[in-house]
Order: sequence, then structure tokens, then C-alpha cells
Amino acid sequence: MRTTLSRSALAALALSLGLPALAHGAVTATTITSPTGDVRALTLAGNPASFQRAVTGTATAADGDKVDVRCYGSDTNELLAADLVVTGGAFSGTLDLTPIDDDGFPCTARAVPDGDASPGDIGRFAGPRMFISHFAAPAQAGMATPVNGGGTAFIDTYGAYAGPRGTGFSYEPDDDALYELSPVNPTTLFATYEFGGYYPFDTAADIDDRNAANTGSALTVDGHNGYLAPNIPVLNYDGVGGSELPTGVASITANASLDAAGTLTMTESYPVYRCADAGGTPNDTHPVTTASCPRTVSAGVRLDRVKRFTNDGASVVLADTFVSTDGAAHDVGLEVDEDNSVSDYVETKAPGDLAFTIRGFGDVLTYTSAPATLLTRDSQYPESSYVGAGARTALEQPVRTTWEDDDESFTLQRFAVPAGASATRTTVYAVSLSSTAAESGANALEDQQGAPTIAIASPAAGSTTTSNVAIVAGTARDNKAVASVKVNGQSVAVASDGSWVAPIALQPGANAIAAVVADGAGNTNQAVSSITYTPPATPQQVQAASVKTCRIPAITRGSTVTSASTKLKKAGCKVATKRRSITSKTKKGRVLSTSPAAGTTILADNPVTLTTSKGRAAKRKKR
Repeated sequence: MRTTLSRSALAALALSLGLPALAHGAVTATTITSPTGDVRALTLAGNPASFQRAVTGTATAADGDKVDVRCYGSDTNELLAADLVVTGGAFSGTLDLTPIDDDGFPCTARAVPDGDASPGDIGRFAGPRMFISHFAAPAQAGMATPVNGGGTAFIDTYGAYAGPRGTGFSYEPDDDALYELSPVNPTTLFATYEFGGYYPFDTAADIDDRNAANTGSALTVDGHNGYLAPNIPVLNYDGVGGSELPTGVASITANASLDAAGTLTMTESYPVYRCADAGGTPNDTHPVTTASCPRTVSAGVRLDRVKRFTNDGASVVLADTFVSTDGAAHDVGLEVDEDNSVSDYVETKAPGDLAFTIRGFGDVLTYTSAPATLLTRDSQYPESSYVGAGARTALEQPVRTTWEDDDESFTLQRFAVPAGASATRTTVYAVSLSSTAAESGANALEDQQGAPTIAIASPAAGSTTTSNVAIVAGTARDNKAVASVKVNGQSVAVASDGSWVAPIALQPGANAIAAVVADGAGNTNQAVSSITYTPPATPQQVQAASVKTCRIPAITRGSTVTSASTKLKKAGCKVATKRRSITSKTKKGRVLSTSPAAGTTILADNPVTLTTSKGRAAKRKKR
């Protein structure tokens, strides 16, 4: 049996034996010097320049030797440039990103001996990691769809995202928001689905032409069936062959951008239609037929959909904004179809579940709060880094989720669109190699969606004091957790109920108070107030840093005076020597309450009065 070695293999063998290098074809090592680092780019259909990228590098090779630049990811590679000539130990040329721009294919670019895609020790050929995203606007995404009565409409968009932690698609023939969202192994850059694994989200937020019960469309406006250009049925209106859209359906509009941080943002805008008969009278016939829907009329709203691939591709934020286009108020129902196909064996963990469970046809989950997170993973290989897992979080409370199969469900939301205004529903998706990491990703995304809030409760704005220290109190809130509060630059502790208190030094005259809150995602908010300090005739200065406060703890009704006093003193509070007693069914001498009430923050020098029981009132004697 004869074995044939490539020229690169022969060159490597010659080097190992101490033999002279081959005259030509002995490219033994290369380094791509530009581009360098992680390369993120967005190619745009119809824009040839966006597919080109200059490349330079160095090579251990003889003059006249040639290299090919290939992008390697898992068990396959793609050719980006061919036959670049080495001169003086260097090469240059132009990369064509077309082979890796439309399928979410993360890979590493390497300059290898020309004609040799498998040159042995691949580590000898160094280059940057490539994460190329792609977007095609409606006119470039697919064929135009004929419209009943003449003309055509472009209703397709296509987008692909490649990142160090995930890959994703967005293909719009039937309005799939996230078509195949998959985690990437960050060490090997292997996309789990591309090379044998699965997508935690195969289809997400698909606005179909039917609801879960197949009694109408997935989208309703004021109780009537509504359709978008991508999901309205195409039918054979002319009887000649092929299918057409109803009269009145227009091309959708869409765009995409990639920022310096690698976040891909895709925007799409869809008018919402109702089916109408030939005379223009709308109807709700389902399923739609050529007789019931030869034309369309406006439903009075428009859907503006924004998708942001972030977190290096492992997360997506989907925001659906419904806008009133006729100046009237509308009630919207949206029941999206979601394919959670991590595999053919899917289990989910919903709000309130103690563990993952397999759900099937007819199972219904009713929501009682928001945000609401649904976790999905493979039931046969849970927490397998080969399969991956996903988390889906609705930031506004859905009505219900209905399962059609273990891997497919419909989630219903209902909401009002104010007259002449809009209403937004946001869902965040996260994928990773474990459900715990996916849930953490969804939580981080959720935190990013809303800034925290802060309020100053006291002192009242514009108030006056004769003390040179103000005790400022207020509250701070966040949809996840408050990370910090600062008052006039001073860090302040925040209690579990969101309350905080801070002593602030004052200067004579007007003093501004600024309280700033931050959350874990870096979002901030601020509350401002003011107070005027008027020094007394004989100033008695107090240092703010020396001012001590106490937060009155909760005292259990019926406690002894000794135990209540001990608890107050541990909280830094002073106990009044006099007590107030009232008649009560509680045992005589036991504590009923405090004054001020529990939870109040006061100066530590101000005593807390205990109210105790006199015992039961004496019974009157009968005459």
C-alpha cells in the first residue's frame, strides 16, 4: 500500500530530520498580522465592499511559495483567499467573507500551504478568530411574492449572527424572530448544532397564521384576526399556478447594525392587516381562503420588532412594540409559537416548578407574576455540554403557555395600546452549555432592561433646619437587585426592603442633596432634593460622621421588657426609662409595641418608648 505525503508534511518531516528546507511549497509556519484579535464584522447583501477584508501576514517560506487563507471551525473549513504569494517572508491579499457570512459560523483564520486544507499541526499557522454576521434586507433576502391583482411585495429578511459564545439566525418567511439560537463552546469555537449538537431555541417568537387552538390567527386586534406580511397565507388567487398575497400587502422594512462591542441589532417594521372581501368589508374567516381574503385593510396598528444579539451571541433581547396608526386605542392579543428543540426529548422548568418536567400536548401553564422564566434542556442528557440549554424570560406577565408537544409551545399575552401611542412586550433569550448558566444569562439581560429607581422621603424638599447635619432617608428599587446607593457621594447601606438612611453634613445656606442608585448591569438613576441650613445664634456644630442612627427593630408582641430592651440596644437604640401602659388581653407587663414604630430610623440619642400591657380590664360586678 502506497502512502502519499503532502508537501507541508514533507517539509515538517525534513525539519525534524535536520534536512534542508524544500525550495518551494515548504511553508512551515505563518502568522496573520492583520486583521488581529477577534474580528467582528457585518456583511450586507447588496454591499460588495462589506464582504472584503484586507489581510497581511508573515510566513516561514521561500520567496514564491503560496498560501491559502482558510477559516477553521470544528471539522470543516472555508476558503477565504487563495494563492497569496510569499515575498521576503510576507504575504498580503484580500479575504472574501462570503463562505462564512450567512450561517453563523465562528472560526479561526489561518494561512496554510496552498492546496493543502489539512496541513498537519494546525497550531503552526496562527490567525484571528472570525465572527462574521450577515443581514439581507427584504429585497435581497428572497424572491418577491406576487400580489393578487398585480405587483410584488418583498416580505423576507435574513440575518445571521456569530459570536464567541453563541450563534443565531433570524429568517422571516414566517416571521421567526430567532431561528436556531445555539451556544458555542468558547474553547474550541464549535457550534453545538453545526457539528452534532442541538439548538436550545430552534424557533422563537414566531407569529404564525394560527393560534394554539387553531381557531384563529396568532395575532388579534380588538378581538379580530390580524396578520403580518410574512404570516398571512399566500393563496392561488389567479388560478394559474403559484400563490399570491392578498391585495394591499406591502413590502416590510428592515435594517441591521453592528456596534463596536459586537452587538447585532436588527429592526423590522410590519403593518398589521385584517382580511377583507372584495368590497373591503373585513372578516374573521379561519382558515383564510381566496374568497374570504382577496384583499386586506389596516387593523389600525403596526408592529416594530427589534432583535439585539448580545453577550457575544449567547443572548437575545426581543422587543415587540405595537403602535397605534389610526389614533385609536386597541386591545392586542399575541400568541407566539416557540420551538424549544434542544433535541427530540425536552424538559422544562417553569415558574413554581421545583424540578424539570416533561410537558406534552394540552398542558397549560398559567402565569401569576412577571418576570417569568422558562428553562429548557434535554431530558436524556441534562446539563450536557454537548447539547446545551436555554432560558426564556418574559418581562411582562403572559396569560398562559400551552404545549403542543414537549418541544413546542404557544405563549399568549394580552395588552392595551393607548390611543395614538404604543405598548411594548419584551422577551429575553439566553443559551449556554448548562441551564444554570443560561438562567444567569437571562437574569443579566433582564437586569439590563430597566434602570433602578430611587426616592428621597425626608427631609422634605425646600425645608429648613438649624442643625448642621441632615438625616436623609429614602428608598431604592430595581427589577433584580440594587447594587449600590450613594448620597452626595457617600456610600449608604440598603435594607432588604429597599430603605436607606444617611447623615449628611450641611453648610450654611442652601444645600443640594443627590441620591444615586446603581444596579448590577450598570444602570443608574438619581433623586435630588434641597435643604437650607440656618445656624442658631449660638452655633452647636455636629460632625456628620459622628452622627449615629438606629433603625428600630421589630419587637414580638408579648415579649418581656428585658428581651425587648436587649434587642433595641443591639440595634443601637436607646430605651426610654418611662413606659406607657394600656389595657390589653396580653399578659400584664409584656411589650405591645414601640414608639416610634418598628422600621423607623431615628437618631441613636432619641429614646424609644415601650408600650406595655396593664392586663385585662377589671370586670364590673353585677347588681
